[in-house]
Amino acid sequence: MWTAAERTAAAGAALKTSPLAMQKLLAFAYLGRINMAPLTMSVPVLGALTGDNPSHLVRLMLVGLAAHLFGFALNDLIDLPLDRNVRPQHPLITGRLQTREAWIGVALLPVLALALYPGKWIGLLIASLLLSLIYNRWSKWGSLPRLLAELALAASIGLLCLSGADHLDSKAMLFSAVLAAVLLLINSVPSGLKDLKTDADYGARSFVLAMGCAMLDADQMLIPPRMKIYTTALNSVIVAGILVLLITYRPITAVLSVILLIFGALHLRRVLNLTTFSAVRRSLPLLNGYFNYTALALVLIDQMPILLQLAYGWLALLLVLVPLQIGMRLWRQRYEWA
Repeated sequence: MWTAAERTAAAGAALKTSPLAMQKLLAFAYLGRINMAPLTMSVPVLGALTGDNPSHLVRLMLVGLAAHLFGFALNDLIDLPLDRNVRPQHPLITGRLQTREAWIGVALLPVLALALYPGKWIGLLIASLLLSLIYNRWSKWGSLPRLLAELALAASIGLLCLSGADHLDSKAMLFSAVLAAVLLLINSVPSGLKDLKTDADYGARSFVLAMGCAMLDADQMLIPPRMKIYTTALNSVIVAGILVLLITYRPITAVLSVILLIFGALHLRRVLNLTTFSAVRRSLPLLNGYFNYTALALVLIDQMPILLQLAYGWLALLLVLVPLQIGMRLWRQRYEWA
């Protein structure tokens, strides 16, 4: 298993030995968080699976990839003043990719997404891309209320999911709404908390800071009661929505979805009870989002092609093992202390 430093060095070596065009593509892929792309690529595919006869799944995956690269590359361009202080290996800072080149790539990606789109709800896709732009522009900077920026990103994901559906029926709309809520929770709470110190140090104004979270010193942090109320309420909405979908679709993995929801709620509670920034970073804060996302995706497992069934089954197995691994580690530590 490589460390983060080793991965960075390997990526840098690959860039140096590649032809210039490939260097630029790899740098832009880094800018667009290509390692996280499968999650966004799955969004319009899941929308298609809410229907009885899903089609064009490969093209929908490519639409999701274009939307993913657009959103993350745009985010890095807007956050460049902040990244100069905290991400020295960033391609826009090292010069591997020029700012003008990055803006050209960002401008072309919506065109590519629209050209690849095989569905009949192109207006939903356009709205999704515009809402992504709104989030990136005002999530940490400017005067727009931070909750509205977070809601814009959640709606962007919900509409991207819905754009993959053949019919805008109640099942597709409910699934897309719950997926939007999952994104809203993970982005506004655990993702915000893991960046709290950096954002506070360099003057960014994220949602968690607007809600009253704060760094009390170099490591101690404050999570106020209203943040915990917001988080618990939103997670409750997600759990209720997924339970309704489980009753609607009755998948063979219903019990596994419920187990993942329980794990997700327990992990989220643990994160909210931490009092130091270092502990939050060590707690795998985004894990709650993976639990909820996988529980939701498994609702549609009976509609999935066999390869997707295997992929989501493997992901669910890995997630179920995480609490067991944590429990074994804690048990060994207790044994050593005894």
